[in-house]
Amino acid sequence: MAAMAFVAIARPYEPSGWVSVPYVEKDSHVQSLGEFAVTRYNEQTKGYLKFIQVTEAQVLDRGTEHYTYKLEINVEDSYGVKTFKSEVFQDLSAPGQPPVLNLGYFMPLSSHGALLSYPCDHGVDSNALVATAYPDHDEHHDVHDVEHLPFVPVPHAGMDVHVQQLGKFAVERFDVQTHAELKFIQVVEAEVFDRGTDHYTYHLLMKVRDGYDFKLYKCGVLQDLPGFEEPPVLNLGYFEPL
Repeated sequence: MAAMAFVAIARPYEPSGWVSVPYVEKDSHVQSLGEFAVTRYNEQTKGYLKFIQVTEAQVLDRGTEHYTYKLEINVEDSYGVKTFKSEVFQDLSAPGQPPVLNLGYFMPLSSHGALLSYPCDHGVDSNALVATAYPDHDEHHDVHDVEHLPFVPVPHAGMDVHVQQLGKFAVERFDVQTHAELKFIQVVEAEVFDRGTDHYTYHLLMKVRDGYDFKLYKCGVLQDLPGFEEPPVLNLGYFEPL
């Protein structure tokens, strides 16, 4: 009689969802993230925003020491006090090393733009620093110039080779981070936001296979083109079932 082997199957890590940060005004770590976001935005755009305070914050624990923070930040410019929304990706994966921070987006709270009908919820695997920047920003421009920069739909996304490669990257990176076994099928919708200085944010809607089931996932991919003839650096943003 043949012996039967019982194999324990480990379930992939499942994020617990967004959690509001309590007493955010007194949370020194969250305030430091807000200051980082404003500083990085100024560096990329030659802006002169002054950090005041993070007023609201949420955090998503994506597992393997990766965190995404959604922030609402009060800042001051030459016109007065304004509120910006931002996302900061924090990577604590290197033992004994300080956290690596990436800026996902930074835009006025009143900013409009279609986001494939879902929020801009990001996470990132930090392989390189990627900061939001807006095009053609100089001393003659201020933040009002970028309030209505939209995400632009990618036409015929299902046949766009580059977009499909981004979708495949997103699934493979998610599998590595969470020990999942999703299989990429196709990106069916896509949007892109040109943040300037060769930085792009893509929102993707894709079909994947999970075991015997077919599912829709939404994700964000940050693309950084670091230099001439160098390959793009990709970072995975949020990756969630629709």
